[in-house]
Amino acid sequence: MSTRAELEDQAHFALMDVNKHWLEALTAEQARDRTGSHAAFEDIITAARAGKAALEALESMGEERRRRGHAA
Repeated sequence: MSTRAELEDQAHFALMDVNKHWLEALTAEQARDRTGSHAAFEDIITAARAGKAALEALESMGEERRRRGHAA
């Protein structure tokens, strides 16, 4: 199981990847490179899913802590 800091880092790096791939997609679009553009958009989706998974894990971790706090 990952720590809170590790999950926060994963979410942060996923967002940075989304930004990087968005710039790649924009550059490919401007160059009329459909293949490069499509690949960059697929990478955006993959990075966004990774970030979402990290954020959901953080949310789940917080909910678990709240449950334990109420039980104590």
